[in-house]
Amino acid sequence: MGSASLLPKHVASVVKYQRDPLKALEMFNSVKREDGFKHTFLTYKCMVDKLGFHGEFEAMERLLLEMRMNVDNGLLKGVYIGAMRNYGRTVMNLLIEAGYFNQAHKVYMRMKDKGIEPDVYTYTIRIKSFCRTNRPHAALRLLNNMPSQGCEFNAVAYCTVISGFYEQDYRAEAYELFVNMLSQEGAQCLCVTRRCAPPARVAHGTTAARRGFSTDGAASLRSWHEGSSS
Repeated sequence: MGSASLLPKHVASVVKYQRDPLKALEMFNSVKREDGFKHTFLTYKCMVDKLGFHGEFEAMERLLLEMRMNVDNGLLKGVYIGAMRNYGRTVMNLLIEAGYFNQAHKVYMRMKDKGIEPDVYTYTIRIKSFCRTNRPHAALRLLNNMPSQGCEFNAVAYCTVISGFYEQDYRAEAYELFVNMLSQEGAQCLCVTRRCAPPARVAHGTTAARRGFSTDGAASLRSWHEGSSS
């Protein structure tokens, strides 16, 4: 792509769809050498968001410093809020993975107190916390409330709740939510049905295994559900 045709919207698009944040950053830095090209608020924001989302916080902070020197600081409030949201989500997730559920809840409430509104990723982490503490019905309530909070459903949030129902052996609820997910998300959800398939059963079929999901997706889920009513 020649420098004459390189526009900020092109760079922002590449940053957005590049899965590797460091490769995106390498490209972001390389285009600075293009004659006549200058990064804008849009390109900086996309790159900062990408780094923060993937937990590359040192690189994100360096880029924020550069952004302050090159962009009107009056535009940066939303960028800072986004960065703090990424920090908060990462801390919440680490605490949940370590089993510190009350501390994760405190981080969540602290974010809200500071005016950092949760997004779909924050809610999904909170849903995971409910499921890890054997409260899948609370997770379902949060899932159902997401649209009223300005967040769209996504397959990952659905599958997190469905997995929570599996763990507690709520077969009917798991199957009903799976069917509802497909009706809400349609074909986009088919690629994640393996995540939502029923877990393999351990010896004597009495307890759902924590890991080792079946690979047959919807068909496995259907037979698993039907087996519970036979």
